[in-house]
Formats: sequence, C-alpha cells, structure tokens
Amino acid sequence: MSSYPEFIKVEIDPETNATRASGYSVDVFEAAVKRLPYALPFEYEHFGVTANSSVNYNEFVYQVFLGKYDIVIGDIIIRYNRSLYADFSMPYTDSGVGMIVRVKQAENKNTFIFLQPLSFDLWLGSFLFLIYTGITIWILEPKMRGPMKRSISRHVGTIVQLSLFAYQEKLESILSKIVAIVSIFVLLILTSSYTASLSSMLTVQQLQPTVTDIHDLIKNGDYVGYQRGSFVEGLLQQVGFDKTKMKVYSREEFAEALDKGSENGGVTAIVNTIPFIKLFLAKNCKSYTMVGPIYKTAGSGFAFPKGSPLVADISRAILNITDGDEIIRIEKKWIGDSNCPSSITMESNSLNFLSFRGLFLITGVVSTICLLIYATMSFCKNQLKKINIMSLKMSTDETIDNEALPSMNQKEDQVSDAVGISPDESNSDGSPTNANMIS
Repeated sequence: MSSYPEFIKVEIDPETNATRASGYSVDVFEAAVKRLPYALPFEYEHFGVTANSSVNYNEFVYQVFLGKYDIVIGDIIIRYNRSLYADFSMPYTDSGVGMIVRVKQAENKNTFIFLQPLSFDLWLGSFLFLIYTGITIWILEPKMRGPMKRSISRHVGTIVQLSLFAYQEKLESILSKIVAIVSIFVLLILTSSYTASLSSMLTVQQLQPTVTDIHDLIKNGDYVGYQRGSFVEGLLQQVGFDKTKMKVYSREEFAEALDKGSENGGVTAIVNTIPFIKLFLAKNCKSYTMVGPIYKTAGSGFAFPKGSPLVADISRAILNITDGDEIIRIEKKWIGDSNCPSSITMESNSLNFLSFRGLFLITGVVSTICLLIYATMSFCKNQLKKINIMSLKMSTDETIDNEALPSMNQKEDQVSDAVGISPDESNSDGSPTNANMIS
C-alpha cells in the first residue's frame, strides 16, 4: 500500500511490529470486503510510495505482477500501461485530471459596463419587440396615425413614442390597450432583470481563475507543478511542456508554490488528479480553484494479479458502496464537507435571449392576434359600408322613377287637349273628321 495521508495512513505498532492502516482508500476496501459473500482474511504491508520517495506508482502496481502482493490498494489511478500487467477493480473516486490555480478578483472598469447585463441578442430582441409594439398600436389607433399625407419622419417619431411611452397615451381601442398592457408587463420584467444583473456586476465580488487553459501556460512559458510519483509527469510531456518548465512538489508545498508564481520561483498552476484537488481545495478554497477537468482518466481502483477471481467480487462490492450513502460518509470523514466550490465555470453573467424567449413569444402572439382582429373588423366594416351605399343608391333610383310617372301622364293630357278630339266630331267609326284634323 502507499502512504499518503487522508487516502492512506500507515502506522507500525512498535510492540507487535504489525502494520495498521487507515484512510479513505482503506475504508472503501474494508467496506467492500464486508460485502463479499465469503470471508476474506488479509493483512496490510507497507510499500514505500511516499511524498518524498523516488518510487512511483507504476513500480507499486508492478508488485502484483511479481507476485509480492495479492492486492494493492491506495490512490492508484487506473491507466492503460498499468492494465497490461495488472487487473483493476471498479473505480471508487472521481475521474479526470485538473489544474489548481490562484483566483483573482475581477475588476469592472469597462466604460460600457451598463451594456453587459444583457447579451447582444437580448438587446436586439428587446429593440425589435418595442418597434413591433409601437407599429401595432400605431395601426390600432387611427387618431395616432393622423393624416397619411404626413411625412415619414413624423410617422416614425409617432411609432417610437408609442414604443416607449404607450402607457402615457390615451388609447381608445380595447385592442391597443391589451397590447400596451402586455408590453408594460414585458418591460417590467426586463427592467427588473437588468437592474439585478447590473447590481450583481457592480457589487458582488467576482472571482476568476488566473488561467483557464493549460495550453496558455505553454504559450506564456509559465512553470507548472505536479505531485511527486504521479503519472501526470508523463501527461504534461505529452501535452507539450518542456521538462525544464515542470516542477515536482509534495501536496504540502502546493500552496506556497502557487503563491510565489512563475515569476518568483514557483508555478502558475498545479496539475493533479481530481480526488487530490478536492482534498486540497477543502482546506484552501478561498485563494485557489480548480480548472477542468482537462484530461480524462478512469479514477482510482485496487490492483490485482492478472486473472484474479477477486476482481469481479470486489468490483460488485464497490459498486454497491458508491450507489449508496456509505461512500458519502467516507468522503465526509476523510476529505471533509467543504462549502467552497471545487471549480469556477467561466460563463457569461449576461442575460441572453433564450432566457426570455417565452416572454417575447407571448407578447408577439398577443400583438399579432390583435392586428388580425383589427384587420378582420376593418374588412367587415368596409364590406358593410359598401352594402349600405348600394342599398341607398337603389332606393334613390326607385324614388326618382316614381316621381317621373305623374309628369309623363300630365304631358299626355296636354297633347289630347291640343288636338281637340271629341266624340261628336268623329266619324261613325270613331275616327276624326278631316276638318277637325286640319283645324
């Protein structure tokens, strides 16, 4: 077994010379053994992987291949090269490799910080929403439009005024009042969200990591540290670090190295596995944070000789532990229950359009429905007006015809008087005489 505190702590009884072990890895192993369907007697033996030793974990795991140990327990990361000469149980810790870096307070000295609470797409969406609202009310309120012969600039000015100050206008249409109420509701929510976000930016302490990408360390020529005996040394060389820019430390030296920085003989970042980073941050979370994970690993597990029948049974027992509350109890016992965040995610604090898309959808639908209702009512009103005009025209024509009939009868009577035809002066057949016709 290895001998790192919290994960593995070894004590030798001076009287019996027996090895006593404790720590996170030991508790997980003993809890797994208790869950086996058979008894598994064991005794601990100390192997010299310490913070100050030159022996690395590859040599430690290789001992099971040599047959010196039946099981190797400790904070052993499951790696491909190690799996060539040993079998591993299920991992019982978080996987991955991350960076420990110092944090700095973000300074808000931007002249246009008042624009930052809302993202560009939300500013654009809000502008289009206001313009659409102004156009809608402008259409629904004829008195606001005024004569169409007005200049375009006056109409544009009216639309802008309605977009911003519709609640101050005396609206007559019930449809325009509905649109105005919805727009006021949207503006109230946007204003409240903007105020809260801006206040947070100006008053809340903003902490940011000093570096967020491991490749930035290479570009800047910064020094990077790693834990003695860890496989991270080879990983850093694969990423592209010069060996002269890599420094090895024990975990107790991490804070001092980070505080000095690359300029004063220290390092800019410490690269380590996630379990050790959590353990470090549980005690040093105010000045440091984790960036990553920057590299994936399978986590820590127990090593067995190739083909060992214990691998499957121990793995099932570990799975039973990690699925329940036992693993949480063990973590609190050895790592602690820190309220500090284990990492800082570099996300924008600005509010984006997606956060308010439902709000804009509602007001857009309401405005569009009101426009459709107004258009339908206007169309029906115009059709009814045309029908009334046609009815009035037909009624007028009939009146004119009725007034013309008496005049025509009077003209016929006048013609009869002028001719002077009488029954006495007509022939026997009823036709007038020639004399009368001539006269």
